Amino acid sequence: EYQLQHGVIEADVKTAFKLSDNIKIKLVETVKATTGAKKVLLNEEIDTSLLAGLILSAPDMELDLSLKTK
Repeated sequence: EYQLQHGVIEADVKTAFKLSDNIKIKLVETVKATTGAKKVLLNEEIDTSLLAGLILSAPDMELDLSLKTK
């Protein structure tokens, strides 16, 4: 609750492969612009069930750019 009051939110991102720093920065900027947050704490998880892409989840936001099947 402290984080929400101070404009800090957590976002979870599942990816097929480790994200580059540039991609992480762009994801954080996207979450900030969409949610109005001042700071975003990005939690990265490698999901081997994904063939490519990513799934981003944050409060009031979900972005699925993944490829799960062949």
